[in-house]
Amino acid sequence: NPTISDSKTVAGSGTGTFTSAITGLNALTKYYARAYATNGIGTVYGAQVSFTTLNSYSVTLIANTAIIGSVRGEGFFDENQNVTVSATPKTGFQFINWTENSVQVSTNADYTFTLSANRTLVANFESIVITLDEDTNISSLTNCQDCDLIVSNGVFLTLDATKSLNSLTIEGGGKVTNNEGITLSLSDIKINSDASNGTGTYVDNGTTIITGNVEVNQYLTSGRNWYVSCPVSSVNVNSLSTASSVVYYNEPTASWITQTEGDLDPMKGYVSVSTVNTGNIKFNGPLNNGLLSINLTRTPGVIKDGFNLIGNPYPSYVNWNSAIKTNLDPTVWFRTKNATSYVFDTYNTESGVGTNNNQIMAVNEFIPPMQAFWVRVSRTVTEGNVTFNNTMRSHAVGNNRLKSPATEKSPQQTLRLQVSNGINSDETIILSNPNASNDLDKYDSQKMNNANNSIPELYTLIGNEQYVINGFNSFNEDLEIPLGFYTGQANSFTIKASEFKNFNSETRVILQDKLNNTEQDLTLNPTYGFKSSIVNTVDRFSLIFRTASITTNANYVDENNLCVYQNDKQQIIVKYSGNLDKHTFVHIYNAVGEVLNIKELTANITVIENAFLPGVYMITVSNSEKTQTQKVIIN
Repeated sequence: NPTISDSKTVAGSGTGTFTSAITGLNALTKYYARAYATNGIGTVYGAQVSFTTLNSYSVTLIANTAIIGSVRGEGFFDENQNVTVSATPKTGFQFINWTENSVQVSTNADYTFTLSANRTLVANFESIVITLDEDTNISSLTNCQDCDLIVSNGVFLTLDATKSLNSLTIEGGGKVTNNEGITLSLSDIKINSDASNGTGTYVDNGTTIITGNVEVNQYLTSGRNWYVSCPVSSVNVNSLSTASSVVYYNEPTASWITQTEGDLDPMKGYVSVSTVNTGNIKFNGPLNNGLLSINLTRTPGVIKDGFNLIGNPYPSYVNWNSAIKTNLDPTVWFRTKNATSYVFDTYNTESGVGTNNNQIMAVNEFIPPMQAFWVRVSRTVTEGNVTFNNTMRSHAVGNNRLKSPATEKSPQQTLRLQVSNGINSDETIILSNPNASNDLDKYDSQKMNNANNSIPELYTLIGNEQYVINGFNSFNEDLEIPLGFYTGQANSFTIKASEFKNFNSETRVILQDKLNNTEQDLTLNPTYGFKSSIVNTVDRFSLIFRTASITTNANYVDENNLCVYQNDKQQIIVKYSGNLDKHTFVHIYNAVGEVLNIKELTANITVIENAFLPGVYMITVSNSEKTQTQKVIIN
């Protein structure tokens, strides 16, 4: 701890300022200071603490400012700055203590005071608050024994030495890991959460001894439901005090049950229904730690048989890929809310891919702290189990729930499709992996419908069931995959290929619209626009995988020696391998037959440099031998 270099003896009257030096101060440390003096009959006078440099301070008594209690000053001290810390009459930690009853206060207008001759002022520290603003190990902090330690947003503290602290506060976005074999003893621990930085996380691989209070906060916004779980043991349901009600899902009866009393189960998922107030809910109790498990059910004949709502039991992320799963499908489903609507996001363990219907980042294997999620017991069995332990815990990168980056799996071809009505959207993922089959297996994840007419949905089928992630062994030439499409509202829509990953450059993915009798090459033009009435169909759209040499569709036409398509600048590309005589011209017409451009062809590939608006265009190439006409759609 910092120490005072000496004490001072003051005689007679003066300005009331006492100055001394300190050693051992840390520029990154925040110190709470208290100064007071007494007149011998119980009156305590105000004081002000000033730091002129990092290692020197002054204490000024404030005449005629009598308070009962103590005064406190606080601030950050930088050795390159002069920082003044003004004390206020609040309970705080002792900094300067006048141990002698030596102060006489004058009541004249000059506000001077008199100290009796030969009295000694004794300065000392009783407590220090250290705020960490950069990553560090606790062994490098020389002043943190028995202190109040604060870990700021984005800071990673590693406990690599046995320590005794007064308190530990992990701010939203802060990260603390207690290494194996390390014992941390402290009175109080507090894990905070806020709108900007998310929730602080604590990974305990050693031993944590807490003799006082535990408080874990979770920031929730009002006016919506939140899927939550409990990071502590033995906490009452009233912890979710901002909810109008708290419910959990009962799989055997396929029903939601309202819980009004009793403790929350750390491994069970709950829904905070219609959260009333924006702010933190507080969990008080022993932190969940070590081996934890939950038994799950699959009841034949009930709706959504096998679906169980469970939760992350730790004040840290937990890795679903590492969890011990018995008789469980390899998929988790998150019920989240984007800017406008509740949506489902899906993650598949085997393929390592997840959807992005929350419109921020695709979900992955890291389950956030205090997050409830859905799992499903496998077919042909009636019971399952999930077990977590400390080796599965971690700090995820980033500040938001459900938004840490995914770990890359083995290379596989991945096609991500998004359907949108301009406000709401939905995704489906089609992939190929040499370990997958074209039939139902662990690379397939069933679709959880959003049950909202304003959200269009896209899916594939395996048998009669809808799937949001569909794994194939390979995309064979001319493989056709039917796409299911649902909308509860008539509207205009787009289907967009938002991700092509690991595809050969010669591969073309063709979207067929059988209602409009059109085809579009999504590898050249990834967004397809269309209109639809209310429908749930698997007969309108399909995907076909082809090589570029045999691709034939409305946006990439190759008839004899003419090939027409658009580039990413909405320009038309004419590829012609016929006879380029002096009479070879290309004519561009709009949908009503107006000529927009005429250009002589002098090369095999010609760029029509107009920036064409979305629509249908007719392209005619003629020479002395023949005339050819093809259609192209600009999106």
